[in-house]
Amino acid sequence: MAEPGALGRGRGHPGGRCAVGSAVAHERIVRRAEVNVRRAAHADRDLLKAIADGDRPLESWVAISLDVPTLVVDTNDGYAPGVEEIVSFAGQPAASSAG
Repeated sequence: MAEPGALGRGRGHPGGRCAVGSAVAHERIVRRAEVNVRRAAHADRDLLKAIADGDRPLESWVAISLDVPTLVVDTNDGYAPGVEEIVSFAGQPAASSAG
């Protein structure tokens, strides 16, 4: 899995992370770089060059680690788990910080 899409809302709240295979991630980076001028701040073209040059393989990406329950959502083709489960997970109450 390669492409991040962090959705965490802070300590004690559930978070989410989208994950896709490297080929899908590359395709999405290319598409966003071509069609969304606001993506310039993300240096997608530099990232694509680094990937092509072998300096930054997509497989080297590491997800951030947060001290919150996290749901990983496979977005290769739709959403797995589905939207209802994602919404249910996101609606979980905050964990108690007492302890």
